[in-house]
Amino acid sequence: MPLYTRRRSLRPHTRAPIAPVTTQSSPMDAWLQRLSAFAQVGLALFTIGTIYTTVIPLYQKAVLDEAIAKREVELRAATESLEKRYVQLRHLAVRDYIQFSVPECVGMLRKIPANVDEPMPPDDTLTLDIKQCLVKAEPNTRPLNELRQEDRAFFRKQLVLLGERLAERQLEARKAVANAHIEVNEDNIDQLAAKRVFENRLNRVLAGMMTPQQLTEHKRRAAIAQLKDERLSLYRKQVSDETFGLLKLSWPPTKQ
Repeated sequence: MPLYTRRRSLRPHTRAPIAPVTTQSSPMDAWLQRLSAFAQVGLALFTIGTIYTTVIPLYQKAVLDEAIAKREVELRAATESLEKRYVQLRHLAVRDYIQFSVPECVGMLRKIPANVDEPMPPDDTLTLDIKQCLVKAEPNTRPLNELRQEDRAFFRKQLVLLGERLAERQLEARKAVANAHIEVNEDNIDQLAAKRVFENRLNRVLAGMMTPQQLTEHKRRAAIAQLKDERLSLYRKQVSDETFGLLKLSWPPTKQ
């Protein structure tokens, strides 16, 4: 028999059940939870609305500004290219006018008679109205029709001023040609007559057939004719130089 044995209790071993802890929420807590949920939904809606009303429009505006800036650069480049082409066209139009008007307005377009027996028409270089000739040639030059209205008006004004200057040159040349016979003297007669190649050869042929007085008079007429031709050539060169100066006009600035 063991020395010690634990005595078992004859009463049944029972343990008291633990009652569950129940927490009862108050109405205030329920409303707080609802308000919190509403606040989260409202915050989400506010964030979405902010994105649609602020962020997206700003992004779209930035994209639009960039596209506009790019188009402005392209437009500026195209405008500059068109302006360069217009300047070239204007230069060519003025050149065509000069090539058309100068020969006519300095008497170089005289009509040659169809019959050899008919005399040549008189040289009207110093008698035609140079101002009217320049102004009249302007509407007959078709390339000038491509000019802008303000450039066309400016060019017509310059033609009037040019015609007035050349009219003064023409008057001076007319007087110089009329006084050519007075300016021929012993100092320049030989030099002037030597430039008339045809007359010099004719003088050598007729030297034995003419008296010294006749040869001297023939030489004097040749010198006078040479001096008149030089004065007339000088006037034509002045007309040509001043007319070609139209290619260097300072045109009015382009209106943007």
